Amino acid sequence: MLTSTAVQCTGMAHASKVLVYAGNGTAQHFVEDTILTFRRLLGDGYTVTKAYALDLASRAWMNSTSMLIIPGGRASPYAADLDGEANSNIIDYVKEGGVYVGFGAGSYYASHRTEFEKGNPKYEIVRDLPLGFYPGICRGTVFPGFQYDSAEGAKSPDIVAQGTEKTYPAYYNGGGAFIDPDHYPSARVLARYKDVEDPTANAAVVLVKVGDGSALLSGVHVEYIPTMEHPAIYKHIHPFQDDIDVLVRGWLQELNVKISK
Repeated sequence: MLTSTAVQCTGMAHASKVLVYAGNGTAQHFVEDTILTFRRLLGDGYTVTKAYALDLASRAWMNSTSMLIIPGGRASPYAADLDGEANSNIIDYVKEGGVYVGFGAGSYYASHRTEFEKGNPKYEIVRDLPLGFYPGICRGTVFPGFQYDSAEGAKSPDIVAQGTEKTYPAYYNGGGAFIDPDHYPSARVLARYKDVEDPTANAAVVLVKVGDGSALLSGVHVEYIPTMEHPAIYKHIHPFQDDIDVLVRGWLQELNVKISK
């Protein structure tokens, strides 16, 4: 584990906070896992705390925050709660050098267009969203079986890290794929879904340059802390937890997060 690692983000001057959105629509277990995982990865140099729509609607957080994380849940309630000043502040924050990290619903929310379960009358959501950090479509679900407010359809598919081609298991529950990333000069693929053959629709994790800042968007939940509540997923992910931490640590470096041992 990376408990001894100290991390410093160079994107925002004197920034010492990491904010994890915990407002309407977020899944509580993803909020808690995100906080615990980033406290572990970032070390003692940062305060990792929850933030809500009212906080983000004020500009007071922007200069002191090194990273804003939007975790898993439901993107539509995010859109309702963050409408207006909060969204404008998030866009300004990233363009001015901040870092946005989105997992699951947080990655749908940061894409220009969401296509979720298109053609499924029970779940379909097809809409443009306001942040638009990924300039194309985030389309899901990638794997069948998703159910709202349930882990019954959760899986642990393998992702393949771009460049090293090393394979890692990752928690998945309804996330998307980033479509045609090669069409967008601002986007770079960091990992792909191993079992999705279409190269235009298998990007699981992308890094997007946004003005002077960056957005890391992930359809899988590498922040997830496996437990025996889901034995098959635990047995698949847990043996690779240290490797997953190293992978995420590398992504933080891609975000201009300075890591010192």
